[in-house]
Amino acid sequence: MSRELPRSPTAAPIDKPRQAAEEILVNQLKTMTMILAGLLLWGPVSVEADAAAVNLRCEYRRDPMGIDQPSPSLSWEIVADNGPDGGVPRGLRQTAYRVLVASSEKLLAADRGDLWDSGKVESDQSVHVKYEGKPLSPRTACFWKVRCWVAGLNGSSPEATAWSKPARWTMGLGAADDWQAKCLASPDA
Repeated sequence: MSRELPRSPTAAPIDKPRQAAEEILVNQLKTMTMILAGLLLWGPVSVEADAAAVNLRCEYRRDPMGIDQPSPSLSWEIVADNGPDGGVPRGLRQTAYRVLVASSEKLLAADRGDLWDSGKVESDQSVHVKYEGKPLSPRTACFWKVRCWVAGLNGSSPEATAWSKPARWTMGLGAADDWQAKCLASPDA
């Protein structure tokens, strides 16, 4: 629906192409005004707030048992709800992390890492993060979680993610002294 702009009786007649161009310009200005008003009302949308550490792994496996490394490697991935296909939005990057490792699920739920609390480590590393806590005894169950600080390429300051869902690993029987089995044999042997 086209609406003609009011003209004074003394104004020169406006040609149709010029009038159409002016209407397009007015519509574009209205659209830009609405977008700016929306940004002012709702503020900037935080890409980082939806990010989370997922797919926690110890020695490349999920919740493994029988780990024989005294300082196992821990890994995780960062994803965000607003990324393509629930993945990492373009430009999202980890700037720091904190790992908690506890001897029980209860301690971990209380955010207490009695085996290891890495503290905030300024690093983009999320693969091959070596456990640097207390020495682990054979058969020790370790419960762990991680939180990351992430930022976008738009220069935003890093924001902390929520803690990841807990994961676990169990230490194996590392040294030969820890093996306490007798060989089965025939009494005649």
